[in-house]
Amino acid sequence: FSVPYIFSFSFIFVSGIIGLVLSTRSRENLKFRQFFIVMGEYLMKYTAKDVCKIYHVNRETLRYYERIGLIRPEIDESNRYRYYDDWSLNFIGECRKYRSMGLSIKDISEILEKDSLQDFTKRLELQQKEIQKQLTFYTKWSKRNEEYIQSLKRLTSLSQCCELSESEPTYFIPFRQKYDQIMNEPTLEAMKALMEHHTFVDSVLYIPSKDFQNYTENFYWGHAICEKWLNDLDIPTDKMMFFPKKQCICTAINAGERWGMNYHLFDHVRQYMSDHQYILDGDIFGNLLTRVHENGNYCRYLEMYFPVKTR
Repeated sequence: FSVPYIFSFSFIFVSGIIGLVLSTRSRENLKFRQFFIVMGEYLMKYTAKDVCKIYHVNRETLRYYERIGLIRPEIDESNRYRYYDDWSLNFIGECRKYRSMGLSIKDISEILEKDSLQDFTKRLELQQKEIQKQLTFYTKWSKRNEEYIQSLKRLTSLSQCCELSESEPTYFIPFRQKYDQIMNEPTLEAMKALMEHHTFVDSVLYIPSKDFQNYTENFYWGHAICEKWLNDLDIPTDKMMFFPKKQCICTAINAGERWGMNYHLFDHVRQYMSDHQYILDGDIFGNLLTRVHENGNYCRYLEMYFPVKTR
């Protein structure tokens, strides 16, 4: 035998032994089924089960990646098993990475198949803008949620009690007068805009000051949004009522069951105004904070604001 022939044979034999040893050791953690040698390199072949364990994906996800051409496993014709090499695993890892960054499968496919460096950079810049938009939203939502929690915690101390505070500048659209719906076009247009940003919208009770003073029992239900939440929200306010910032008597009431709303729920406010020489200085409104059940009773808690000034 020639020296080159002996050397080649020895190399293949030794590589095979190394591959067998490594394959045996690998089975201690994952049951890799096959391995092969290409140009002297030891390459593993992974089953679908192995890949699912490595990347915590399911078989449906792998099949989906295969259908859209992101990976191309080798299929054993004898048993239809799919085997994935290291190159395929790299693509699967990239898919998982980019999905965790909020990129769509369509984006990922274009990144892995055809994007230039400039294309990829531009794509991430667009994604960064979306992240900043979401960050602004969640920061604002967190602040609103904290204020909401504080209002709920104040309910017990405010119930049938009064305190002075300043109201928030607020935009309001009525959609029901007592029990009759208001279905005109301006109302429907304003409602559509508000419903698209319902996270920052309150259900509101509105009582015109003249009705309250004359005991007419007239009131409106509607939706409102504080002026401070309007930044970055596409909500037109030209067809909405505006409640400016004012000194108010703040109180909490429980309107109870359906049909439970009536002016007698505010008798303690009238008494407080009389005792402290206050008169109404604008229309009354209140946020419906929650509907809950207490001691077997249905409760509708509202945080009410009565704009006032001294006589």
